Amino acid sequence: MIINDKSIIYNKDVLKDEWNITLNLGYDHALVGMSGGMDSSILFWMLAHHINENNLNTTLHAYTCIHEERPWQHIHAKKVIEYVQSEFPNVKFGVHKVSTTPAKDYVEAGTSLQWKTSCELAKEGGTVATYSGVTLNPSDELGKPIWKDAWDNRATNRDADTIADWDIDGEVIHHNNEDFHNRAGIEFVEADHYRLPQEEHEQHAIDNNKYHVQHYPFCILDKRVVLAFYKKYGQLVSLGGLTNSCEGSITRRGEPKFSQPCHWCWWCIEKEWATAYIFNYDANQSMRNWPGRS
Repeated sequence: MIINDKSIIYNKDVLKDEWNITLNLGYDHALVGMSGGMDSSILFWMLAHHINENNLNTTLHAYTCIHEERPWQHIHAKKVIEYVQSEFPNVKFGVHKVSTTPAKDYVEAGTSLQWKTSCELAKEGGTVATYSGVTLNPSDELGKPIWKDAWDNRATNRDADTIADWDIDGEVIHHNNEDFHNRAGIEFVEADHYRLPQEEHEQHAIDNNKYHVQHYPFCILDKRVVLAFYKKYGQLVSLGGLTNSCEGSITRRGEPKFSQPCHWCWWCIEKEWATAYIFNYDANQSMRNWPGRS
């Protein structure tokens, strides 16, 4: 089932912006990568919401790979999952798989946990899709005046014009991220045979059942889309308050450890910028006393 969701943002009575996403819920199992941050949390909530609204038989699952320098990830993810379960008692919830990894292996370990969990679900029966809340960075034009010196610290692989190579059904495609994701219809479906041979990739994706389809509903939009849906559904305090976006170092996170945002890192600035845009206030003004601001 394809769900088209929309958030319309006003500044007082004036139409300011409109955010549209597509959610594909045509699967028996929906597996969400949960970091404990705002993006994956609202995605998990929205999937549960639409499963509930449409009386779907989809079971919602999660996985969390804990970065060794971010030991709070699974704690926030667990709080979010428990909250969403209480919000939607008629929705079926399944596993929450968790693993810890050294920083240098974080991406690889997260991918491995994703594949392992989706394979286990496929073996139980039914179709499986995974979902990620990853967003794009804002453009240089939007970002530099807000991030200032911190702009160069961004993850450039999230830039809209980053060139990357993707292996799609054996074809290596050199593409612009934004162009490719538009071509994919806001939905990137990865080749079933990725990373063979692990048991010939588990009987070639459980005999071609395509259990590892991946969906990125926010992938061609920046963080503002996330805050737009928090606003639409009234979840900024209740759900948003359970999340953590800060990735600052342990020495900047207060006492007890990791109890406060650092107001220094790229991710703190991204959250404040997006929140200010959607809730109609000045981000530079609200961050004027943050460290490192000039």
